[in-house]
Amino acid sequence: MKTLKLDNSKIQCIGLSYLWLAFSDQDDSLELDCLSVKGNAINDQWAKRLNYKLSQPIKVRKLDLSENLLGDVAAKEIQIYFMDNYSIESLNLGNNLITREGLRKLKEIVKLNSHIQELIVKGNRDIDESIEMCERRMRAKETFQRIVYY
Repeated sequence: MKTLKLDNSKIQCIGLSYLWLAFSDQDDSLELDCLSVKGNAINDQWAKRLNYKLSQPIKVRKLDLSENLLGDVAAKEIQIYFMDNYSIESLNLGNNLITREGLRKLKEIVKLNSHIQELIVKGNRDIDESIEMCERRMRAKETFQRIVYY
């Protein structure tokens, strides 16, 4: 299977948890190029499960969690979970409820996991202003090349 799109399918947190378990199985044949679950009311409660019940790394190259209800708590859990995940290359967290505090956590993923080529955070609360300020100051130049704000 290459791509699984479940956009706006109302799977919510529990459905994504079961799906997550299937694609984090030890069986190497269960890999996805893209998993898209945008617009499914996935929230911080699901993200809290990442580092406990869903601790095996998911084998997917592109993960789209945009247009959900993920906030700063989720950003922290996602940062921990994806720190050592070497399958993920692109993570879309656009249009959620993440603030500058969450962005600080997410930037750590990009700094510490060289496999992640793209982190999309556009459309989250006050992140856009923070991004412009940081880009002007040119802090962490190599990190900003891999975070997409469009």
